Amino acid sequence: MIVGKQKRVQFLIKLLVLSTAALTTMAHPVAAAPASVQKISINTTFVDDTLSAFCNFPVTRQEVRNLTIFTYADGTQKFVLAGVNYDVYSGPGGSLSAPQSGKDVYTVSPDGTILTDVATGNFGMVTVPGTGPVLLGAGKLVTVFDLVTQTVVSRTQNGNFRPPNIAAFCSALAG
Repeated sequence: MIVGKQKRVQFLIKLLVLSTAALTTMAHPVAAAPASVQKISINTTFVDDTLSAFCNFPVTRQEVRNLTIFTYADGTQKFVLAGVNYDVYSGPGGSLSAPQSGKDVYTVSPDGTILTDVATGNFGMVTVPGTGPVLLGAGKLVTVFDLVTQTVVSRTQNGNFRPPNIAAFCSALAG
């Protein structure tokens, strides 16, 4: 289980809608034309409802991302999260950071109905001093989403996707 992955996908879907509208007005599809490229720095903070429900107190999550959007002549879009990306989780008595390495590549079908996420690397290991990793996903995770029905069509993974230690995570944030 990757906690917060659904929130990130929801955020990216919203970003997709906004950027598609902006890029559609800028792009001039030409056969064999290079992709248009847009770079966006994201720094957003929100209450993570899933983690808050697990911890029984508000858990605030700050996401810092570097996003590059490629738009191709056929309308296909690719969103790449790479570079310095991290999360900071905060509760009433403490905070934990989760650096990420590797990259996420989100590709949207030309008709805008399917989002494919290929994530490779470390998806944000959260370590509690004295306990070790409490949230960890590392390896390769491929998820296909239907944007019309907002459902997961398929998910395959290989690597280290250990069950989260929510009790230790929440205890560290409670202080």
